[in-house]
Amino acid sequence: MKFHIIIIVFVLLFSPVLSFSIEKAGKGELISGRMVSGHIDLSDGGLNYQTFKIKVSPDVFAVKVTVSNSPADLDIFVKKGSEIENYNNVDFSRVQDVYNESFLISRLSELPLEDGIYYMDVCYQRDNLPVIDGKRTTEINFNIELDLQKYSVSGTLYPGVSADYKLIPQKGMAGLYALKIPENTNAFRIDLYNTKADLDLMVAYNNKKITRNNNDFLRDSLLGQETLLVTGTNGGQVKSG
Repeated sequence: MKFHIIIIVFVLLFSPVLSFSIEKAGKGELISGRMVSGHIDLSDGGLNYQTFKIKVSPDVFAVKVTVSNSPADLDIFVKKGSEIENYNNVDFSRVQDVYNESFLISRLSELPLEDGIYYMDVCYQRDNLPVIDGKRTTEINFNIELDLQKYSVSGTLYPGVSADYKLIPQKGMAGLYALKIPENTNAFRIDLYNTKADLDLMVAYNNKKITRNNNDFLRDSLLGQETLLVTGTNGGQVKSG
C-alpha cells in the first residue's frame, strides 16, 4: 500500500455555450489512440454536425479530444449521459475562431470528469457555406482522435530527497506521486516549492484514483508553495504503507 500524492492546478478549459436547437442522427464511439475521419454535409437534407460517443471507465483520469485537418471553423459540444438536444444545455464546449478545436477534461476539472458515456457533437455553426480552395462547398471532412489518459504514478517521493517535476497541459496539469511511509512514523511533511504557479496538494491513502471529493488531506491556498503536515490521531502514529 502507498500514499499517493497529486499536485494540481485548475485551468478553465471550456467556453460559454451557445443556444442552438438540433435534430439528432446516428453516433459512433471513439476508440482511444485511433484517428478516425469525420464528415459534415451542409447540403439540403444534410446535417451541420456529426455526433460521437466517448466511454469513460473508472481507471480514466482525463479525456483529450483533438480535431485536425479541418478546412472550416468547427465547434465542439459535450454532454454526459444523454444525446444533445440543445447546445444551450451541455456540460462542456469549445467555441473558438479556430478550425481545429481540442479539449481536455479531467477528474480535477472545474466540472469533473465522471464515469459513463459522453456524447460529443462536432459542428459547423456559420450562416454561410465555408470557402475551401477558393470555392463555396457543402462538404467538410476532418479527422478526430481520442486520448484516454489512465491514472498512472509519475514518480516516487523519498524522505529528505528533493525531486523536480513538471506539469503540462497535455496531462491535465496534474501529477500523481507515491510516498512510502514506514512503521512507527509519528508524522510526515510534504513541501511544494520553486514554482511560479498556484499549485495545490491532495493526499489519499491507498487510493491513486484521487479526486476533489475523496482525498484524505488537502492544501489549496493561493500561494505558489504549499506545506502539508500529517500527524497521527490522538498523538498516535500515522498509517504505514
